[in-house]
Amino acid sequence: MLPYLKRRGDKHWTMIEGGGLPLGKSRDSDYLSVELDLQLDIGDRIFLYTDGVVEQESARGEPFGYERLEAILNENAEAEPRVLEEKILAALKAYGGRDHFDDDVTVAVLEHTDRVEVQAARDEDSAQLIRITEGFYRGQSDHFTSPTSRQLVVFLSEGEFHDLLPRLSVDGIRRVLPRDDAFYHRLGWEHLLSQHQASPDDDIYCLVPGRVAERQFQLTHSDDKLFFMEEGRAWLEELGVMAPDQLESILLVLDEMVENSLYGAPRDGQSRPFYLKGTTRNLSENEHVRIHLAVGSDTIGLSVTDNWGTLTPAIFLDHLTHTLAKGVEAGIGGAGLYLMWRMSDYLQVRVTPHRRTQITTLWDLSRPLQVGLKTGFQFLYHSEHDEVVSHDSGRFTFH
Repeated sequence: MLPYLKRRGDKHWTMIEGGGLPLGKSRDSDYLSVELDLQLDIGDRIFLYTDGVVEQESARGEPFGYERLEAILNENAEAEPRVLEEKILAALKAYGGRDHFDDDVTVAVLEHTDRVEVQAARDEDSAQLIRITEGFYRGQSDHFTSPTSRQLVVFLSEGEFHDLLPRLSVDGIRRVLPRDDAFYHRLGWEHLLSQHQASPDDDIYCLVPGRVAERQFQLTHSDDKLFFMEEGRAWLEELGVMAPDQLESILLVLDEMVENSLYGAPRDGQSRPFYLKGTTRNLSENEHVRIHLAVGSDTIGLSVTDNWGTLTPAIFLDHLTHTLAKGVEAGIGGAGLYLMWRMSDYLQVRVTPHRRTQITTLWDLSRPLQVGLKTGFQFLYHSEHDEVVSHDSGRFTFH
């Protein structure tokens, strides 16, 4: 069936005209002779569907047709892809007067959300960074569209930027660094800017250099969390390098990070959680959750690593924005990520999809605990290849 296209900012969908035989109609079909190249920009969407959608019949034997389909598409032009898919399926069921379909019915909304470039030499890669100042960003009425990978876009905040979070989320800006914060300059400004470069090591090793003490814990059961939290508390108290409120902040964040790895991260292909929060269980032999605590001369770092890799930049930004606006709500996920951001001095998330998630938080031991809205964060999203990211020009070919 001919797909539909909606450009970012448009309020309507347009059918992409094409020709040729359906896929699989003939073994000898030359699909390349009728191919259509289409350049997509970030934010553009494609709607794909099978013929069972428009051929679904009512009780009177009348097909659903293209006009009804296009009306739903245009009425919900700004809806999230999953919401749009659900509305179309619901309309088909209502039209047919039953919960099943006579023919194959499949719908899919594809959105071009990112463009990643080949990572050449690391020095050249750092030079490609786009730094956006807060003053420039606030002065723009239009949404920011990156000409390159969003991985290479860094927003330089000048203070509290919570009012910009919804817009940053829509624009997909996932790296925010306070430009005048002494802690960040002490960590190494260029060092933080280069964090998008993949590394097989724990981020703590480069974010907390000159470690004077460190501990690691490997979970094998959900009940291990309480034990390791008490072990971590006793160890940090014995070191005596932080104020009581900083210690409590670290333990609160540790609790949220481990909860995320145990219950938030394990998800199936439909993004449905495998385990209810609080479920007591053994971790499978292929499941890994590791805690890493490191103390430097003036910095303490905490990271938790799991091998799920299910967290995405969009989910991360949506959770921060939603919790900031609505507060912590019972039964609504995402509050944990929000607390990690608010309770630490720096938050970094590194994800290799379906392979690894590592969340790292840092605290500045040279100043009192600061629970505010100035904390920077960086969400670093890699391909399955650690050092070379495949090129995606945003080009789709339809046959």
